[in-house]
Amino acid sequence: MAGRNDQPGAVSDDEWAGLCRALEREAWLSDERFKTANGRIIHVQARLELTAAVLREGTSADWLRRLDREGVPCAPVLTREQVIEQEQLRVNEVIEELDHPVAGRYRQPRPAACFSETPARIRSHAPPV
Repeated sequence: MAGRNDQPGAVSDDEWAGLCRALEREAWLSDERFKTANGRIIHVQARLELTAAVLREGTSADWLRRLDREGVPCAPVLTREQVIEQEQLRVNEVIEELDHPVAGRYRQPRPAACFSETPARIRSHAPPV
């Protein structure tokens, strides 16, 4: 059995209650399988199938709004292009554009660490094949 930290979905009591309210499925709160965090872990497959069926009924934007309102940690699943377009990445200068002698202009994440006295940087591109 997997541990709590690697379980997808709302497992803690507060998150589970918020999810049930957001999905308008408060009856799940009295379902014996899901009454405890351990029960929600043991019955993970049923929990995820029920949740997925409800989520298919609405839009991502609506569910994100509802889950956020209930205090359930959530985030959209983005395409690669949507990730690159995120304002936070632009503000934090996470993506660098470089020139490759063969491939031309390309984008690449900068090194994750940012140090004031020894700044990390991309020193060279991948070698040509």
